[in-house]
Amino acid sequence: LGDTVVMRVRADRPSYWVGETFDSWDGSNWKSTPSVHSPDPLYGGSPFSVPGPVIPQGAHADLQTFYVVQPSPNLVFHADSAREVWFPARDLYYSADDSIISPIGLGPGAIYTVQSYVNGPTADQLRAAAGPGADPSSLQKRYTGLPGAYPYTRVQALAAAVTADAPTTYDKVESLIAWIGTHTRYSTDIPPLAPGQDTVDEFLFGNRTGFCEQISTSLAVMLRSMGIPAREAVGYVPGPYNPITDLYDVQAKDAHAWVQVWFPGYGWQSFDPTAVVPLANPSPGSTLLHDATGALGRLPWEPIGLVLGTTSVVMVVGVWRRRRPRTWAEKAARSIETAGRRAGRRRRADETLTEYATAIDAVAGDRSETWHALAAVVEASAYGGRHPGPDDDRRLLASMRAKGRALPRASAHARWQLRHGDSRPPAPGDANRSAGPGVRGAPGGLRPAGAPAPRRSSPPSPTSVGTPSTGGDG
Repeated sequence: LGDTVVMRVRADRPSYWVGETFDSWDGSNWKSTPSVHSPDPLYGGSPFSVPGPVIPQGAHADLQTFYVVQPSPNLVFHADSAREVWFPARDLYYSADDSIISPIGLGPGAIYTVQSYVNGPTADQLRAAAGPGADPSSLQKRYTGLPGAYPYTRVQALAAAVTADAPTTYDKVESLIAWIGTHTRYSTDIPPLAPGQDTVDEFLFGNRTGFCEQISTSLAVMLRSMGIPAREAVGYVPGPYNPITDLYDVQAKDAHAWVQVWFPGYGWQSFDPTAVVPLANPSPGSTLLHDATGALGRLPWEPIGLVLGTTSVVMVVGVWRRRRPRTWAEKAARSIETAGRRAGRRRRADETLTEYATAIDAVAGDRSETWHALAAVVEASAYGGRHPGPDDDRRLLASMRAKGRALPRASAHARWQLRHGDSRPPAPGDANRSAGPGVRGAPGGLRPAGAPAPRRSSPPSPTSVGTPSTGGDG
């Protein structure tokens, strides 16, 4: 649960990166049913088509590219619900629990792309969804099963008491999450279970202390005790967003477990009970907002203006500090973008750094492709681990800045267009950006042949239904 980056993700929007889901709880462990251990092969090569239920109305396509940094299990991570995968292998495997399995281990440097169709129903839409009786009988049997009456009779009694005033499935889920947040606490330092002791029983009626696995499992079991289909999901939360590289840096501490609940018409929806448990390491931003709004509610009106002013200054300084380039690659990328703006060419949202540098060469009439070569060095450093030496990096940065100042400054009209977002000349090579089989392009800009270019990501939005919190189990 450290700060080591395990993978980087370029995505249209933040999401839970799902690795596996589990349907069978035996009192101590989550497992997959035997049929899931014989996954179906997906043939045909990239893009692999992934089977699944009918895409709900209003679902939108979401493209994610994963850059593996540390050795990874042979799981293809993805946002729900995956429909196409571009992967460097002849075969992939898909199990009935929506897990996508690679025939090979994934080592550093492996890259793959997944297209999912994400639906984001509102709370009111989920409240209006039909209850458990509308679920298929096969789904009811598989995702509401529990290992026996004891100790689940009192688990069921607790769940029923907590949700007595909750009329819909969605309200029941939220009521249980609120109860967990009020009555339990987070810790990775918990005593081992005694022989025969049940995990959920000990968590709910014993020490009430645990981390994401105990917390999410308890929510799933309470929901199942009321006949609501639920399953355990494991993977990663998005990780911190890097606005310079436009990537989510997924760290070891972002490993996480959460609950998925079935809603007719909308499919599996993610809920994260750990996010409300005290001491569960919420993101600094959400903590600051919670503390600030709580303090404002207790203050008299007179000093509120001063508090808001001070908070604004702190936030502006914080944003400025976060946006400062922290690595050599970020400083170099910033220098290339500064040079492009001087020449009247802003970097487009869907451009990789090398594509943007090629456009600068075209604008400047540089047939030697100076900027393209410099961008290749930057991306090799950012994604390939090939860093210049201390003397070389200073020399290259100085060279970039000098070359940028030497570029002819764009005309006043071109600068006006740049400031006001008018059209810009296309980057050379845009027409054949999708050429070649599978996934192509320089690191940081890979996408499937023929697939739509991903939109530039935005920092994660506040937690909502189906939206992950920014902190994992670290």
